[in-house]
Amino acid sequence: MKWYFKAFIETVKDVIDQAFLWCIDNLRNFTLLINFLLPYACLWIGQYCYHWRAGYGIGGEILFPMMVFILIHIINMFTNKIGKGTSIPVPSKRFTDIAADGMVSIPNDRLEELILYIGDLEDWMEKNNLM
Repeated sequence: MKWYFKAFIETVKDVIDQAFLWCIDNLRNFTLLINFLLPYACLWIGQYCYHWRAGYGIGGEILFPMMVFILIHIINMFTNKIGKGTSIPVPSKRFTDIAADGMVSIPNDRLEELILYIGDLEDWMEKNNLM
């Protein structure tokens, strides 16, 4: 009976992990959806504010779109940093070392990071039909 509970908990964790990874992979699509829905949300907020104040005013009608645009910009910057956005993924620092005699080498402790970067680069190239 105890192993059933443990298997159930592991299954729930796997589902949550898969949902999180799906959200991260499609984060740039969420920004497109937000951009699409923003005019309707602004209309609704404007109508609500007009009804509540019984007149036009400046407040939520202007503040809300600015906050959403800042949020969209932050999400786009994040997706570009993790290699899931529209710009080419860039590593944090060089992978290769060039010796004085011109020999190029890669430190062994960075090989795994290089392989992951090449995978991200290939994913980006496939997504943009460059491969």
